[in-house]
This record gives sequence, structure tokens and C-alpha cells, in this order.
Amino acid sequence: MSFTDLIRAAAKAVPAAAISLFAIFAHAEESDPPDNPTKAPALLNTTDLEERGITSLDVIAAAVPGISYTRALNSLSTLSLYMRGEGPVAPGQITLDGAVGLYQDGFYVSRLQANTFALLDLERVQVLDGPQGALYGRDTTGGVINLISQAPTGKLNFGESVDFGNRNSYSTLSSLDTPTWHDLAAKVTLLASSIDGYVKNELVNSHDYGSEKRRAARLQLLWDGLSNLRAEYSLERGALDSTPEYISNPSQNGREILSGYVYYADPSGPMHSTYRPVNLPLSTSNHTAQGLTLTWRAFSALTVQSLTGYRTMNANEQQDYAEYYGFPAGSVDLYQQHQFSQDLRFSGDLFARQVGYVAGLSYFRERGAHSYDFLLLSNGQSQLTQIDATSRSQAAYVQLRWRPSILGQRLELMAADRYTRDSKDARRSITDNVTDVLESNSPNHLSYNRATPEISLSYRWTTGFSSYVKVATAYQAGGALESAPPNQFASNTLRPETSTTYEAGVRSAFMDDRLRATVAVFDSRRKDVQYALPANVLTDEAFEFQRVTVRGANFELQAAPLRDLTFAALATYLHWSIDRAAALAGTVFDPGTGSGSPYVVGENIKGVFALPYTPKYSASVAGDYTFLHLDRRDVMLHLDYVYRARMFAEAGAGPAIPGALFATQPAYGLLNGRLTMSQETDWSHRLKFSVWGRNVLNRKYYQPALGVGNGVTSFDTSGSAPVQTGYTSTAGAWAEPRAYGLNIRFEY
Repeated sequence: MSFTDLIRAAAKAVPAAAISLFAIFAHAEESDPPDNPTKAPALLNTTDLEERGITSLDVIAAAVPGISYTRALNSLSTLSLYMRGEGPVAPGQITLDGAVGLYQDGFYVSRLQANTFALLDLERVQVLDGPQGALYGRDTTGGVINLISQAPTGKLNFGESVDFGNRNSYSTLSSLDTPTWHDLAAKVTLLASSIDGYVKNELVNSHDYGSEKRRAARLQLLWDGLSNLRAEYSLERGALDSTPEYISNPSQNGREILSGYVYYADPSGPMHSTYRPVNLPLSTSNHTAQGLTLTWRAFSALTVQSLTGYRTMNANEQQDYAEYYGFPAGSVDLYQQHQFSQDLRFSGDLFARQVGYVAGLSYFRERGAHSYDFLLLSNGQSQLTQIDATSRSQAAYVQLRWRPSILGQRLELMAADRYTRDSKDARRSITDNVTDVLESNSPNHLSYNRATPEISLSYRWTTGFSSYVKVATAYQAGGALESAPPNQFASNTLRPETSTTYEAGVRSAFMDDRLRATVAVFDSRRKDVQYALPANVLTDEAFEFQRVTVRGANFELQAAPLRDLTFAALATYLHWSIDRAAALAGTVFDPGTGSGSPYVVGENIKGVFALPYTPKYSASVAGDYTFLHLDRRDVMLHLDYVYRARMFAEAGAGPAIPGALFATQPAYGLLNGRLTMSQETDWSHRLKFSVWGRNVLNRKYYQPALGVGNGVTSFDTSGSAPVQTGYTSTAGAWAEPRAYGLNIRFEY
């Protein structure tokens, strides 16, 4: 029996009793998997998070050059995350998943719609490049982001951080650690923040575009009453009231789209106010998350860990597109989602720590509903799409690590595999207020099994220098396409995408660990890559790229040349190529459908497509310098700069498409800074006063950026030969402008 067969047999043997035993809460993998030389260290530690003022996921994504991100058109709080050229097919759809796994304290966050959760008192952030399918499972072809909170200390500690800034912004973060009582320690963290919108609404007493108001609370309990048993419980609740970004389209300038109002959008930067009064309702969303982690150290060679959790999310997302499409339109998205999962893990070391192992069973269940109502505001017409979806996943996995003593345990061989069984079901109904029922309760079903092996070999040449090679696999789960044309829901199913990556790297440390450098190169081969390309405002069609290759390199440097000076630099290089994308029968590229396509079924049309949100170059530099020491006082300056090269914003923007450069997001760089004076007082008190700024240079760029025109799915047949219509200009939402303020922090 093969290694994979053993895993497959274990997955089928997951006992129902073990599942129901923990069916009070929800799921995830352990956020900090067993150590191995290919695992990335913490990318952002407590100091980094504090100096950069990071309390939300989008700020982390902006700070890390290996991550590209954008926001959804219909929601300021829905993020699309990309790593190594891999991301979500359609971020607003609950039937489809992303390619970057997000874990919070070991618990998987399956939905980035209505991103309500605030980052409360984080200890560190890990970013692991993909694939990470062996230990983390599906939907990690791009990578994994681990958010790890500070655990209860068991000592009386109190911290308060208050920010005041422009746009009437404020933020308060409070944390209280209690002393241990009967072996039980507790921690409570509270957050409240608000910021006004940056595009004023001309409608008096309505909401401005780009505003946010967050409320979040987290309770953590840690019981360590027995020498070999530890229990951790967390309860988190969060709420977000927000308005979306202002979508603008300068190509419409000068048109009287709405009676009495001539359209205008500033082509050089954000508007200070809307060109007309807009009735913009407030978007509201909330979530609740619970997690229970039990750790039993049975004996020196066996530790058993159980992770159980439950998470719910509800959202009401409102958007008025203010004639971006060339006609008055709005949308209302309603989301309801809950997830449950259970992970049972066994780990330990054998034979004088020469052999290490991790093995486990995992179960995940998600149920959700999505209602999407697209409104034509000029005549009151609307089309309502309703989706109900269920997803189940069972897995078994094992990792074996061998460090032979004959070489002084300098050599390490690691092999891992995961076997997963997935099942996805969805139903869709479409109605409008003109023709009534367009589709009623149409089903879609998808089920499959996948194995995702991984193997690596590393060698520690000296105390401060090691190298490794590895081959890793993962897959991105498929699913139904919510926005498929009416009566085509059952047939528009996206199959799982698979990824195999070959990687080699070196890690080094010099000058008593004051200088660290890491270099990695990789070659990633992807199969069955699929994207949803817009056919019109309301519907998409699924298109498949049979093979895609992404090659690149990561570089990291950390230096502390002086006692008061630290420096860090990160850089990522990505080169992608679409190797094959066949024109499939029945799609718009089939001339037999009457589309006017110039292609032949089976023809390789790779020139039509591009890989979105995959910049060729991205980098960041950060430095901290304490330039003044006074009596129990220090003054420090922090600066960081993040750069991302131009990247395509549409999958249908290949070199064969006219005006493809209009469907790109131009290169941009963001400078952030903080000047801090800290003071140690009597009785272990600590005070900090900081002046901070984000996007200090007020860089103006679209996020998201969109190509205006009929794009890849429309053909011009007026000439001697039909060609794609392509794009004629760029539009989108301007990113948040410069922000600045004052921070006061107190710790006891």
C-alpha cells in the first residue's frame, strides 16, 4: 500500500463519534505548525505591528510586498488576497474560495466577505508562501497568513492605545490581563474606531463614501491546572458599519446620464464630493467566533491537540454605483454564513529526536446564503439572485521528519501528505420585477478527492547557514458560478485547480545574528486554472486556462548594524506565463455560438488572457532609529516604504486584446512613518506619544482599477476580420488618501 493510500484509508475512517464530540464550536489548522527549516519566521512581530498601527487585515496586506490585494466593487470590507499569482475567482460569491488561507489563532477564516474582524492585540503575523496543502489543506495554493494573538500572561497588566487623526478619525484599543486564579488566566480586549468618508455625498444627511466604524471585543481564557493538560478558549464579536468606495468612470464625463446632472469624475485623483446627491444607505455586518484548543502532553513522544471552533457572519452590503456603468444602478448584497470544524492532531519526537511526526484528522462544514439584488434606479427594475450553499470537507494528513544523528542532525528530510474528500452543493433562483421568475431552485453539485504530498530536504552547513529544496502541492477548491447566465447554473461548475511548486533557498545569519538574509527561488506549475469573465453587468462565464507557470524569487534582509538602528528589506519577483488556454466549444470563443469569434475550437488563445494582480516586482524597506536617549525617555523614528509594480486588474487583458493596458493598475509606492517618544515611569508604567502618517506622500492610485469597454468577450465584426472589442479607458475607485494623527499609549 502506497503512502497516499494510507492517508486515503485514514480519511475514510474518520469516526462520527469524534466529530460530534466537539460539535459545539468551529475549525482550523494549528497556526504555528511544527518547526522545519523551510518554515518562514514571523514576518511582523509585536513591535512592527505597533509601529505601523496595524489593526486590520487590509493594512497587513498593504505592508507585505508578497501579497497583492484589492477591494470588491460592492463592498469596502470585502478583500481579494493574492500571493504568487493566485487569488479568488470571484470574491463576492460564497460558492467559491480563495487561494490564500487565512488563520486566526489556529482557526480558519473561510470568508473574506464583510471583513469585520479587527486584529486585537496581535503577537505576530506569519506569511507562508504557497503551496501549503500538506498541513493546511485546500485553498492554500497561493499561501497562508497566520494571525497569532497575545495569550493571557497570568499577571495583572493593562494597556490602552488611543488614536486621533484627520477625517475625524479615532481608535481606542484596551486590553486587560488578570492574575491567575485557580490556574485560570483571562484577558479581555476591546476595540472601537471610526473614520469619516473621503468623498462627501452631496445629499444632505446621507452617508459619505469610504467611511468605517468598527466595534470588537475578545475574551481569552487559559487554564493550565494540570502539568500535562492545557485548555484555551476564545470568544470574539465584531461589528462594522461602513460605506463602499466611490466608483468613478472619467470616460462618461460630459454626458447627461441622469436628468439635470452632467456626469463628472476627476481623472487625476479622488473626488472631494459626488457629482450629484446619492442616496447611499449604510452597510452593516457582524461576526461571532469561538475557539477551543485542548493540548494534552500524554508523554514525551506524544502530544494530542484538539482545535474546535464556530464562526458566523452576517452582512448587508449597500452600493450606489453613481452612473459608473453609464446608467443609474445600485446593488444590495445580503450574506449569512456559519462554519464548524474540528481538527485532531498528534505530534511528537522519537529515537532521541531523530524522528518527528505530525498526524491528524480534520473536518470542516460551511453553510451560507447570498442574496444579490441589482437595481436599475432610473426605472425601478431589479433582478434578484438567491444562493444557498453547503460545503463539507474531511481530511487526514501526516508529516514525518528525519534528522539522522550520523550527520550531527544537520540533515533533515521531511515528507508529508494530505488526503481530502470534498463535497459542495448549491441552489440558485433568479427573479426580476418585469418577467418574474427566470430560474427556480436550480441545483449544482461537485464532489472530488485529492491528495497533496510535499517533500523537502535541508542541510545546516554551519550554525548560521542552511539551505533547502522542496516540492509542494496544493489545490484550490472548485464550486458553482453564482453569476452564470440564467438556466446555466448547473453546468457552470469550476473544477478544482491544482498547483505543484519546486523551490530552493538559503538562510544565513552573520555578525552574531545581527544580519540575516534569506533567498528563495521557485517554479510553480498550475493546471485547470479558471476565471469568471464578465459577459455583461449581471452575468459571467467560466473560462479555463489549461496550464499556467509562475516563476519567481523572494528576498529578505534583516540587519541591526547599530544598537539603536534596525533595518529590514523584502522583495518579490514574479514572472508568469499562460502556457495553454484552448478555445472551448459552447463558449463565446466558439464561432458556432454566433458570437463572431475569429478563433477555432481547440485553438490556443493564450494571448487573450493575463494573470491578474501579479506584479513583476514588489518590495518594501523599513527602518527604526532611536536617535535620542534622555533620562528614562527615548525618541525613535520609524519609516517604511512599500512598492508594487504595474499589474493587470482583469484576467481578460492579454496582449491580443486592444487597449489591454487600460485594464491595469499602475505602479505605486506608499510611504508611512511614525515619530515616537517613550517614557518609563515609576511602578512599571510606560507611556508612548507618537505622531504617525500613512501614505505620507498622498499617492493616488485606483484600487480596484477596471478596464472600460466590452473587453474580452465581445467582438467587432465591422472590419475585414473580427477582433476583440477590448478596452478604451481606465476607471475604478481611488484608494484612501493620506491619513495622519496622534497616538497615546499607556501600559501597566
